[in-house]
Amino acid sequence: MTERHVFLLGANDRAAATVSRQLARAGHRVGVADWTAHPIRFSRFVDGFHRLADPELDVESCVEDLARTLEREDYEFLIPMNDAALELCYTAETLLSRRTQVLGINGPDSRNFSRDKSVLYEACRAIGFPLPESRRVATLDELSKLLPELRYPLMARPVSSKVIHRNRLYSFKPKMIHDEIQLVDFLRENIASVPFMLQAPLKGHGAGYNVLAREGSILVAYAHRRIHEAWGGGASTYRGTIPLDTYAEFSLVPALIKRMGWNGVAMLEFLVSGGRAYPIEMNGRFWGSIELGVFGGCDMPSEFFAEFGEGRGVHQRTERRQPVYARNLKWDLILLVTGLAQGQSPSLLLDWAKSFSNLFQGREIIEDNPLKDPAFRLAEYALLGQRLLVRLRLELMGRVMRVGQRPQGLAGTRSAAFVCPGNICRSPFAEAYARKRLPNREFSSFGVHAQEDRLSPCYALSASADHGVSLAEHRSRALTLELSEKFDAIFVSDRKTAWYICRKGLAPRAKVFLIDGNDIPDPKGHDLPSFRSVYARIARAIDRMAEGS
Repeated sequence: MTERHVFLLGANDRAAATVSRQLARAGHRVGVADWTAHPIRFSRFVDGFHRLADPELDVESCVEDLARTLEREDYEFLIPMNDAALELCYTAETLLSRRTQVLGINGPDSRNFSRDKSVLYEACRAIGFPLPESRRVATLDELSKLLPELRYPLMARPVSSKVIHRNRLYSFKPKMIHDEIQLVDFLRENIASVPFMLQAPLKGHGAGYNVLAREGSILVAYAHRRIHEAWGGGASTYRGTIPLDTYAEFSLVPALIKRMGWNGVAMLEFLVSGGRAYPIEMNGRFWGSIELGVFGGCDMPSEFFAEFGEGRGVHQRTERRQPVYARNLKWDLILLVTGLAQGQSPSLLLDWAKSFSNLFQGREIIEDNPLKDPAFRLAEYALLGQRLLVRLRLELMGRVMRVGQRPQGLAGTRSAAFVCPGNICRSPFAEAYARKRLPNREFSSFGVHAQEDRLSPCYALSASADHGVSLAEHRSRALTLELSEKFDAIFVSDRKTAWYICRKGLAPRAKVFLIDGNDIPDPKGHDLPSFRSVYARIARAIDRMAEGS
């Protein structure tokens, strides 16, 4: 077999780890690129690791880094490993295709089934799948017309989990909504970047139908169910294979894949409720439970590369073996501890211990077993520890960091910026009120949150009006070092924000001051009196700083 040079874009501890191992064992040279210093760089199956610019801050720079890396290293194939990588490949498809062969991306029509849930639901409805009651909302005007018809609670799902907007890569997650104010505020924050599906909530567990297809014909398939899921829904930490005919709705999957004309791998994610499997979304790339399939005899990574990289073809077949199980031990432990901390029954610990019976019977694999790839897996645990220390340090520095008020207030400043984490509650009000008090000065406001164009909450509009200012036209902006250099002083709402700004190098520490002598709490998610109290405090602080200016 000829050695091939394969480039995986997007590092993670599940799919990328499994794919790199399977391709390396098949005799290929595997490189990985990511915008974080991911521990996979220590894997014995990864021949080279390449750090790219962060697309959450600058997509163009990330793509330029990627193109230069491909040109320099001469990789023959590129495989996107997560949704962020897919979006980058779609955005730079023409540029990348000049330097390598990109595997695993579909044409414009087919790819929309995995990029837009509303497109997927339309196809599912035509074929006969049951679907949760859903409404697509793309603008606030559309929302206002729907509000009288909505019932709560409901689930707000972004049609896409990753979106490139204004040269930044944004991430979105579904959210359970309990009342109208929460819904309006949530969409005011996000709808400028991505439409949402508003759905009646379903209770149940997750399941996946996993396929490798060529021109809409399924070549290989297996199914699994989630056994341990994140509290409130989300990724699974423990899962097991199930027969492809477990649910009647699974029989409709081949027709759906055919309708899409799908090429490559995909996972159709279902929520099983009342014995029925409801389609929720489709992952158009390798998924987190890929290790389960390999353990069960369905080596999707090798078969995908044989079909689309080497052109050797795959014999059409499906898997229906005895059930096997896969566990990500570190995340399963974290899930257990989180559940106990949230007040789940102590029997949870006993049930968790009992679940290891499959391991002792040889029917379970530990995905992150440190004995199989020691440097990589130990680096993962070290990273978890590092992240915990950073969070603890953030909490500590948020309490003890020495950040004072500017002794002379606003005197001697021609310009100043106000900063809070999201730039939708505290800092925009501070900017608007300072403009009102000192109209001849230059004021602006920013957040450290990467997502821009978010609107302020409804209660923020009401509370700011009490002080004669309006936040109706405000749109959030992210702070950068280049922006901070334009201002004489940076005023922050709390010490955590000050520490974050200094740690990330977004502004010199000598420029950063508290608006008030003590931290001003974030009113986001609280009631109108909380907003009024916070805004009154900010107004008093600015009045004091403005004296003598």
